[in-house]
Amino acid sequence: MFSGKRPTDCMFIDDFSLHTYVKMAIPNQVLSIADPQLLSGGMESYTTASRGREPNNEKTEECLASIFHIGLTCSAPLPRERMDIADALTEMKAIRDAYLRVDETVIIVDYTKKKKKKMQVSWKSFST
Repeated sequence: MFSGKRPTDCMFIDDFSLHTYVKMAIPNQVLSIADPQLLSGGMESYTTASRGREPNNEKTEECLASIFHIGLTCSAPLPRERMDIADALTEMKAIRDAYLRVDETVIIVDYTKKKKKKMQVSWKSFST
């Protein structure tokens, strides 16, 4: 959904799949695999219009990396490795809130350590 690709696209052959494609892009190349329509009229425009500020590519990249990571964990090859749908929803809401709101307490997930922590997030912490 966020990459604009389908698992059946002709670029995915042999062992190269949509899952592999996304995994290779996380965390630093997500803007290069994100659907261009999403970036041209979606996330950036909504934030700019709702906050009256310039779009922030770093913030967008962090948001997309988190969303793509959820997609990867929800589609893990083995069912026992997949994220529970309730946890996915909670994390998606936290990502949305951190992306759109000025000051919120959200749950931040450190994917390298698989730990969750609550912290105060403000718009300034995402601005450059």
